[in-house]
Amino acid sequence: MSAVPMTDANLPGPGMSLGWLERRRAVKAERQSAAARQRVIDRINRLGPDWRVLDARSFGLPGSLDFLLFGPGGIFTVQVKAQGRTRVMVAGDVVQIDGKRPPFIASARRDAKLASTALTKATGRQIPVIPIVVFVGSGQLSMQGLPKGCLIAHYREIDRILLSRGSFLSSRSVDTLYEVAARPSTWAPPADAPTLKAA
Repeated sequence: MSAVPMTDANLPGPGMSLGWLERRRAVKAERQSAAARQRVIDRINRLGPDWRVLDARSFGLPGSLDFLLFGPGGIFTVQVKAQGRTRVMVAGDVVQIDGKRPPFIASARRDAKLASTALTKATGRQIPVIPIVVFVGSGQLSMQGLPKGCLIAHYREIDRILLSRGSFLSSRSVDTLYEVAARPSTWAPPADAPTLKAA
């Protein structure tokens, strides 16, 4: 598909704000995000029928996670990050991309804790959840030390990494936990949670 040439006809006019450019960038970023998510789903589908995937965004789950995974190797929250051609460097809890240090690890841990708390409350037993940050793109992913309690992967490696976790959940447990997670009531805030009042 050829790029649209920049002409006077499609440039913002004098009466238009720079919001036009921001909206265009947002649309492009959303397209890239959707494509990255699909690539991760395609890899996860290679895991076979023993694994279940819950699309956290379409389900409206809290936090920044994209998917919840349930399989023989455990339960995982997955955040998908489109890196494009940019190099990503990971050193422990620090992720550096384009000269910036986004809080991907802290965000992933927060999502996993939210999921663990919700599933633990719904089942009445402690349910551990492992966070994963998955990068999608052609750029290099270099790691100088992994963060504790959080997995980092390139999307081409995600299926291999998940399979390497072993097998300690039965198919029945996987199905049961997936069904619990798929209930809207599992993610509903507690009845006694404080509500914000309009000023």
